[in-house]
Amino acid sequence: MLLNIDVALDYECTEALSILLQIEAADGDGQTIRKAGLDIEGDPSTRMIEGDEGIGSRRWIWSERDFTARYKAQVEVTRQPFKLAELEREPLVRLPADVVKYIFASRYCDPIAFGSVAIEKFGGIPSGKTMAAMRDWVEENFTYDSRASDASTTGFDTWEKRAGVCRDYAHVMISLARSLSVPARMVSVYAPDVNPQDFHAVAELWLGGEWRLVDATGMAHPHQMVRVGVGRDAADISFLTAFAPVNLKSQSVQVSRET
Repeated sequence: MLLNIDVALDYECTEALSILLQIEAADGDGQTIRKAGLDIEGDPSTRMIEGDEGIGSRRWIWSERDFTARYKAQVEVTRQPFKLAELEREPLVRLPADVVKYIFASRYCDPIAFGSVAIEKFGGIPSGKTMAAMRDWVEENFTYDSRASDASTTGFDTWEKRAGVCRDYAHVMISLARSLSVPARMVSVYAPDVNPQDFHAVAELWLGGEWRLVDATGMAHPHQMVRVGVGRDAADISFLTAFAPVNLKSQSVQVSRET
């Protein structure tokens, strides 16, 4: 599947500042960049660095004026669909070294807070079948509401409110999985059916010996997602981090299938 991505960012900067930008599609692991370009107004100084786990990239930008950028890409996704319920958790003693850290708590995802929930509501068996039941339950019982959370909202806050946006759904899914010692991390993606169109966040679970994309909102499917970057939770995958005050003027994300 070919997906076209078009992102436009326009921010007012009150002073010269450093910006860490992570909006460019990753190359590899079921997706191939056919063409891509990032244009930043004013041609500021930039430096590319590798993304976490070697997935994707980030750019340091030194901006001395308002920040305006346009990113366009065409990405071919060859990732195949899978049945989450049929996957098994790998024994903990066999986990690769770089996967182990995704069992433990992070800023927004505390598995200890979800321990009794996972057992009482989902049976507590660390399997793909349980993960699928968790994903389905969150989609069916939560309300997608941008007013329900802010930058400080944790996964357990969202569980209690039963409402939030994509990052909140992902935090809940990650926390539930980790509570049963299933490694889970957060992924920023582009997907064509996200409504409203925006940067999107999903969970990724280590099942069957590899990472599997899982979207608890139900709006995106693994074979139609373009990965951007990965991390422990939302703190690691922000599309833009500004190290001084900025004001949003406009922002748009458009993802469409090539026809």
